[in-house]
Amino acid sequence: RMGFSKFAENIPRAAECFIDRLPVAFGVGIVQNAYDDIYNIDIIPKEQIMAKDKELLVIAKEKLAKFKFKDLDVLIIDEIGKNISGFGFDPNVVGRTNGWQPGFSEILNLQKLFIRGLTEQSHHNGSGISEADITTGRCLNSIDWSVTWTNIITSTRICGGRIPMYMNNDREALLLAIKTCNGVNYDKVKIARIKNTLELYEIEVSLPLYEELKDYSEVKWLQGPYELKFDNEGFMLPLKTKKNRIIQ
Repeated sequence: RMGFSKFAENIPRAAECFIDRLPVAFGVGIVQNAYDDIYNIDIIPKEQIMAKDKELLVIAKEKLAKFKFKDLDVLIIDEIGKNISGFGFDPNVVGRTNGWQPGFSEILNLQKLFIRGLTEQSHHNGSGISEADITTGRCLNSIDWSVTWTNIITSTRICGGRIPMYMNNDREALLLAIKTCNGVNYDKVKIARIKNTLELYEIEVSLPLYEELKDYSEVKWLQGPYELKFDNEGFMLPLKTKKNRIIQ
């Protein structure tokens, strides 16, 4: 009932309460890396859990997947879901929340967010779709609003139940996203496409963004350039994994 703004204060207090009152012998601290693999495992004595947790949090933030760019006109996310993040997508990657925490906007200066769909494991929970600027009718039709709203009401942030503008298909949605970007010519729009915020090791980028990133030693270009392809109904073909692409 105290809201998200009190999480940083109340979660450690609750943890201390459990540790003090329950027969806890030790804790296991696990840190994952940007590839969703285990980076570090620590066995922590009971009396050191709280202090060690702060140290591991610093490491975890350093190992978070993140983009190599700070300014982006359009971000396309193929899928969001509760199995990706409790928010549907990771705000630490996209830089967007439903307004309950400061500082996220500094992560990515993003003009338009286009969310295409949900993960199968989300079981039609559409939490996070409210943060999209644009989606499709197909995506919205896949959402179980009873499940989604139950989740949102529990969080007390009912703004998470809002519906973004939606188009008939991906082609229309992408064109709308590009058309409504400010301060950039259409042929200079920086676009990135990801499968989800857990899998950032392979992305598609538009040629203007490629020009910005091509000299980064940390980036390996696997194929491109090529045209972004759509099926007969105007929906994007699946994002090919295990290969980076450049789209134009």
